[in-house]
Amino acid sequence: MSEAYQKTGDNVGALMAIEKARQIDSADVSLVYQQSEIHIAMEEFEAAANLVRRSYLKNSEETDFLTYLGDIHRLNKNFPASIAAYREAIAIKSRDKELLYKLADCLAEDQKPYLAIDVLNQIVQMDSNFTDASIFLGNLAFETGWLDRAENAYLLAGRHGNKEAIYGLQNIVYEYIQKKRKTEAKQTIEKIFKLYPENKELKAEFSSVLEE
Repeated sequence: MSEAYQKTGDNVGALMAIEKARQIDSADVSLVYQQSEIHIAMEEFEAAANLVRRSYLKNSEETDFLTYLGDIHRLNKNFPASIAAYREAIAIKSRDKELLYKLADCLAEDQKPYLAIDVLNQIVQMDSNFTDASIFLGNLAFETGWLDRAENAYLLAGRHGNKEAIYGLQNIVYEYIQKKRKTEAKQTIEKIFKLYPENKELKAEFSSVLEE
């Protein structure tokens, strides 16, 4: 009945039906997720978060509640609360790379780029194949002016096949040129050529810089 109400756009009816379902079967944790989704659809984020928190207190073995709690606060752009929930979950699942990535994203949104960089560095040390983390690390390092670290992150992503790495490396070269740091620009270009030896467009773009 709750699902039928949702399909017709009647979230109030859906909420009443799912609450009745939970009264009938209070042990079914999947109903908590369904009810919280209805609250979210109604933009009742605090109600959704409170529901999940209460349910976690009753079912502490359901650690996914903590991750979901972080997701709810993240949707509501309450990044401090989201960070706190993700950190609570990470205390239990310290090597969950997707969870760490979510934490890094919230830290960046909360204007804490250096903390986000530390978390992303943890991820790439655990799994260098997680190239989205490497690109994110490169982007944040570039934005904070940490060019050597950004370069290393992009090179790591490039070596593992992430095509976005090339754009980050190009931006670093242009930044070095703008800052009149031609030695560093040439060194980065040489690394780019080694990483992409068959890319004729890159060679045409940067060969003149090497010749200066």
